[in-house]
Amino acid sequence: MLLNYKKIILSKQIAMKRYSNALTKSDLITQGFNGFTTIRELQSGPLARSEELNRRGVYAVVCLLTYTPSFIDPALARRNHNVISPWSLEKLKKKWVFGVEVLYFGRAGANIKKHTLRNRLNEFIRHSQGKTKNHREGEILWQLRGYENFEIGYLPTDNPEQEESRLLDLFSSKTGKLPFANRIRARSRERAF
Repeated sequence: MLLNYKKIILSKQIAMKRYSNALTKSDLITQGFNGFTTIRELQSGPLARSEELNRRGVYAVVCLLTYTPSFIDPALARRNHNVISPWSLEKLKKKWVFGVEVLYFGRAGANIKKHTLRNRLNEFIRHSQGKTKNHREGEILWQLRGYENFEIGYLPTDNPEQEESRLLDLFSSKTGKLPFANRIRARSRERAF
């Protein structure tokens, strides 16, 4: 058991060096993302009154680079009512990308123009609380312990599908994978797992 733990720590250290140039929260801010707020804060109160949230756009979920994943068992995730299709612990471990801050990119208004960032983020947060089942993409985030401390930021754009695709391609070009909670590429609908 100790040997496996040492392998995990070593692979994490290698990955952190390898992906140190992967997208960070700071990079996202430079690209125009703003409004970074913890999921805990969003669960306990309304979204900001920013007019930008009334537009279409993309959003990102980030964690601290030092976050060490601890996964919630599928049975418990089902009982929490915030994961429709929980993943096995083995599959979650394989999907994890060490050495990055970005865990998920989502979009609002790609197919429904009236679907704003405010609408989509409210759905996303309500799903995290088990109050709705209409935000399946990204739901494996709720199988991570401490997800309440992750932050969500957003970027208004008139072409959210194209912007999400660009961000996923950029992330993938640096890590060889999609962010942890993204299962499908935006434009091509290519499954990641």
